Amino acid sequence: MIGLLSPTFYKDIWYMLQRCRGLVIGEKYHLRNRIGSELTLESTAGERNFALKIDALLQGIEATDYRQLNIEIIETLSRLFKENPQLKIEDDMILDVLIGHAVRIAWEKRVGEGDYNEHRGRAWEAFYNISPKEAEAAFIEAFLYLLSPREQHDAREATTS
Repeated sequence: MIGLLSPTFYKDIWYMLQRCRGLVIGEKYHLRNRIGSELTLESTAGERNFALKIDALLQGIEATDYRQLNIEIIETLSRLFKENPQLKIEDDMILDVLIGHAVRIAWEKRVGEGDYNEHRGRAWEAFYNISPKEAEAAFIEAFLYLLSPREQHDAREATTS
């Protein structure tokens, strides 16, 4: 996979890890899918071993469409962190959770709020068919949603129930 990605893909992840505690790539329930920011202390941005660790995590995602979503969200988050150098996350970024929220957000924008749970399969299928620009917008909106205070989440959910 190393040849299929942008030339700065792994360096971007390395720099992103300096802005958060870690990344969980793939299945969120497996600790082996976490790469911690401490790795930036043990490696350099261009180091091949670092790239191989990221590659192994991505290759561990069996579904190629879902693997591609992980690559796309990494690219989106990398751009977001570059454009906002003051941004720092004091926790792990779990890509599975971010992608799931992006799918819900995109679905609710398309069909209205309130029926995502009833049509989750269709929502995911629809997300795989949206444009890269729409996916990026949904990723950013999901990221911002998850950064917002819990009270805002509760208020939003109360108005959609």
